[in-house]
Amino acid sequence: MYNDGRLYVYSTREQVGSLRFAVDSHLEFPVLEVHLEEQLLDSFVAGERTTYTTRPFTLTRGMNVFRFHAAGGCPQVLDDPRCWSEALLAPPAGSGPLPCDPEAAPTTCRTFVFDNMSFVPQGDLPPGAALDVNFGDQMRLRGWGLDGAALRPGGALTVTLAWEATVELSDQYVVFVHLLAPDGTLVAQHDAPPVGRLLPPLAWPPGTTFGYPVTIELPGDLPAGDYRLLVGVYLWPSLERLPVLTDVPGAEIGAVELESVRVGP
Repeated sequence: MYNDGRLYVYSTREQVGSLRFAVDSHLEFPVLEVHLEEQLLDSFVAGERTTYTTRPFTLTRGMNVFRFHAAGGCPQVLDDPRCWSEALLAPPAGSGPLPCDPEAAPTTCRTFVFDNMSFVPQGDLPPGAALDVNFGDQMRLRGWGLDGAALRPGGALTVTLAWEATVELSDQYVVFVHLLAPDGTLVAQHDAPPVGRLLPPLAWPPGTTFGYPVTIELPGDLPAGDYRLLVGVYLWPSLERLPVLTDVPGAEIGAVELESVRVGP
């Protein structure tokens, strides 16, 4: 996509659901706006390839027009994919130079690349995709998803959290992800800024959502069984948890309980 793109969805009936899509960009944290007709439906900060789910909306009978907009514009970039990132650079065939000279190489205008885009009725959304949990009117957990890999002692659990900044954030927010045994014992955890060290809080526009994968290392002697997965936010250095203002399991302790995860033998 360049500056703008349009998606036309025809529906034979009125139904409530969300758009779900994977998006990637070679730009540094560009903002993607999704409009339904003339109304702003949602906005996201794109990092590495991430799947996002929009806020629920009503798909009307007939033609529905969605507009995708690159809020920061569409800069000119070098056209050859080997020039987009140092990690992609590779010597060309033969003895010619790499095609990354701005004066010699062709340029184009790109912002976002989409994949697996679909309308999902509200009742068919995967677990965690349409979550909306308010943490102290500061941040909202807009969704989560677990890596489908089987868990084993000594392995790793990866959960992608989609956070929305509802106000201008600072460096004092820390997200914790706790894995608890059935008796409440903490067996593994992850504590870090909401999106790690990737996106400076002051560069995170309020109202936009950013998806970030969190990886928790599992102890090698962890017994097989079912474990509880909790997420919350606290302030540093006071360790005061942001209150959970949404009625969800775990809210009474300033967290949200996502689901139980099974660790195999």
